Amino acid sequence: MRTALIACCLALLLAGTVAAGGFATVGIANPPTRLEAGDTWPARIEILQHGITPMDGLRPSLIVKDGGGRERRFPARPAGKPGLYRADVVFPSAGRFDYRVDDGFTNRVPHTFPAVEVLEPRPAAAAAAAGFPFLPVAGVLLLSAALALVILGMLRRRQRAVAA
Repeated sequence: MRTALIACCLALLLAGTVAAGGFATVGIANPPTRLEAGDTWPARIEILQHGITPMDGLRPSLIVKDGGGRERRFPARPAGKPGLYRADVVFPSAGRFDYRVDDGFTNRVPHTFPAVEVLEPRPAAAAAAAGFPFLPVAGVLLLSAALALVILGMLRRRQRAVAA
């Protein structure tokens, strides 16, 4: 009886120490600041064992949950540096989204982050206007037209001088 009690106590002690050492910390290097629905967020995820050692060979993913409780999972891939992974996250609609990281190492502690507010996409005309540099292009065209007029004027004067 006494041997069984000692064996149980030792088993409990060993179980506690075995479970204590396997954790990872997760950081997001570039959290989203201003996103519109449909934009891609190149999330960079850093995973460190015990908060110190970069962890390679994992298959982490970033999980996004919308206000209705629907979740989408975006798998991450190695990003060229030990412990660094990248997931291309697309928010399908405007609204508030919670997100967390499944580190691919342990799922005992969820790695949650502050929610992000995704904006409505801008109308296509406004997006095109914001993306295309109309003012500089118009300036270059006007300068080119002025230069062409000056050159044409000089050529006409030269032709008149030769004809006279």
